[in-house]
Amino acid sequence: MEYVSCVLWDGLYHITGTDIVRALVFRFEAFGRPVRNMKKFEEGVFSDLRNLKPGVDACLEEPKSPFLELLFKYQCIRTQKKQKVFYWFSVPHDRLFLDALERDLKRERQGLETTTAVTGEPAQSFRYTYDPKRSLYEQFSEAQGRIAGEGELEAAVRAHELELEGERASPMSFSASSSPGPGGASRRGGRRRWQL
Repeated sequence: MEYVSCVLWDGLYHITGTDIVRALVFRFEAFGRPVRNMKKFEEGVFSDLRNLKPGVDACLEEPKSPFLELLFKYQCIRTQKKQKVFYWFSVPHDRLFLDALERDLKRERQGLETTTAVTGEPAQSFRYTYDPKRSLYEQFSEAQGRIAGEGELEAAVRAHELELEGERASPMSFSASSSPGPGGASRRGGRRRWQL
């Protein structure tokens, strides 16, 4: 059994590249296309993660820093070498999933070895139409009604604002408050774990 951790450190939520890969592996299994060649799959994902820049989308941690020691202790990372740790809300999870899927679909189309294998639904029913002008992510975003160039977070905020506008217009609107759940926050940080 594996876990994905959301780590609160110095007031910001973080996720590691290792946990991003774990989350993507889970999504591929749920899609009916489990990962068969982990090494090649990870290479592609870590290549995509190079687009997330330190200072904007991630922090660059020095070897054996207190933060890396914490992450290593809880098996969020495999080594304590210098590495990027990503800001939770900066990670484009849908884009990473669709880019990895598109890489595999292109390999399949060219008769090359894929990193995943179709084993069930919805992957069996999924039909890929190659479009050299638009990535699978762009096609998906358009189908979801996203605005060109809009990220996942912006789309979620826009959808929430539209939902709030609809509630204000409704005569039967109500609000609910919630308190934060258990998180085990320490002096410098805490973490949440989701079982995959």
